[in-house]
Amino acid sequence: MAPKYTIWLCPPAASPAHSKLAAAINSLSATLGGPRFPPHATLFSRIPANSDSDAVEQVSRYAAELRRHLGSDLAGVPVEVDSLATSDNFYQCVVLKEVGSATLAAASAVAREHWAATDRPPFFPHVSLVYGDHPPAKMAALKEQVSRVLPADLASLSYVATEISIFTTSGPCEQWHEVGRVSIALEGKSG
Repeated sequence: MAPKYTIWLCPPAASPAHSKLAAAINSLSATLGGPRFPPHATLFSRIPANSDSDAVEQVSRYAAELRRHLGSDLAGVPVEVDSLATSDNFYQCVVLKEVGSATLAAASAVAREHWAATDRPPFFPHVSLVYGDHPPAKMAALKEQVSRVLPADLASLSYVATEISIFTTSGPCEQWHEVGRVSIALEGKSG
């Protein structure tokens, strides 16, 4: 079976958003017993690659296409969050909803076009905080529990991703790992 690859927009490692989100995810994982994962917004999943190097090459071509669509001066993709939401989807159990940044929506549209996946369900931009299967009757209490580990100003958890992280997401979350990163900006340019 070919590995499954997914591209994520992660907060820069030294950013306040990264440290706050990672601390919240780790705390909630320990409290609720769910998996731990790096803070991220999933941009596109199920990249049809046969190897890590193939996935990195495909994402490099995608990043070049993204710059052609959004401008060669593109330095990053904003992920702007503003509210909590819950879902019965395991990977979206409790999320921070993204406000609808035009750049993020365009990045998703370019990815769908690039990988000929325009027939997929609509893009739901978000940053997951909890993965899990929780009964609908407990979702309100779960959302309240999550809100207690987050800053009051949820917008402070927003960030600008400057790289596209490529993860293999085959198997359980504990087996997922990063296989590469591709800069969003042109080589030699920074924001």
